[in-house]
Amino acid sequence: MTLNLFIAIIVALAGGLLLKKMKFPAGLMVGAMLAAGILNIFTGIVSIPQYLKFFVQVIAGAYVGMAMDKEKVKQLKSIIKPAIVMVLGLLFINISLGVLVYFMTNMDLMTSLFSTVPGGMTDVSIISQDMGADTARTAIFQLARLIGVVTFFPLIIKAVNKKINKDKFEMSSDEVTADLVEVEGENNNISNKKGYFKSSMNIDANKVREIILTLAVAFVSGAIGKWSGVPAGAMLFSLIAVTMLKLITDKGDVPLILKQSAQVFAGAFIGGSITLEVVLGLRFVVLPIIVVLILYTVLCMSLGYLISKLFNIDLITALFACTPAGASDMALIASDIGATGSQVALFQVTRLISVIALFPGTIKIITDIFV
Repeated sequence: MTLNLFIAIIVALAGGLLLKKMKFPAGLMVGAMLAAGILNIFTGIVSIPQYLKFFVQVIAGAYVGMAMDKEKVKQLKSIIKPAIVMVLGLLFINISLGVLVYFMTNMDLMTSLFSTVPGGMTDVSIISQDMGADTARTAIFQLARLIGVVTFFPLIIKAVNKKINKDKFEMSSDEVTADLVEVEGENNNISNKKGYFKSSMNIDANKVREIILTLAVAFVSGAIGKWSGVPAGAMLFSLIAVTMLKLITDKGDVPLILKQSAQVFAGAFIGGSITLEVVLGLRFVVLPIIVVLILYTVLCMSLGYLISKLFNIDLITALFACTPAGASDMALIASDIGATGSQVALFQVTRLISVIALFPGTIKIITDIFV
């Protein structure tokens, strides 16, 4: 490790820990990105090697893959049709808003489309760089979406719920059980929950073997995916392989420290693409970001309403299912407001997996045709 790389990672880690302590959305990654970006603007020394990007992609794919288990697969059968409509609807929203951003800014089509992908902030930012988009601008749009969704969507849905239930508004019982995971978005990733991810300082021999097996499967499959040339191959193949491992053996675990490290590295990687020119250019994307947030709200709410009517799903549950944010964030808030938290989480996990599996390839096809 060179001195410049060491300095960049330490600065990124400090920034990530600061924002995490402040409970900022996706604090580790956003803090690392901002700290590394500031360092790069003043010194130009931030350059994160490709092998760390590969590490981030593999770990991100493994965490999303760990979200699925046999119970969720059984539950998925009951929501397969609305889930398909949700994914196709979000893909339409992604493409529509991406094209709008393309015409409103001087950003290229690839960057514009990735800027409006409703996935995890880490995943989308890293994949966008892998496919040649402007990672810094993509990350800025993704961060704006994350903050806007987490801040405003629950308030709007809560208002809708109050209108539906004028005479009663009560908290539902907590339906989010121990099998719930957080897949972030922009929090873009899957985070630790009590009793699920064991601390690496207090694990038995069986757990060590399980971790080694999971990492071996993830990195070997990730390497095959990278070699294959498939869009987002390292992340996608890692996701599929770990999902299969979990379904076949009911085993799959990765220490939380690796997920947190991946977030810091991802933030540092994006920060390394932030220059003074990029910062000065932000004034030209403020209006597009505001427009995208407004349209995201209207279109996602409309999609939730459509799914509710077509498949006789509770409206509040459907609205939260179509909210492009972290799975457990939305599931926990949904449970408080009166939706079915576990069902919301399943929709959200389906969305995150679909975004990684389908959206990059679709974007590549679009850009190959029109560029």
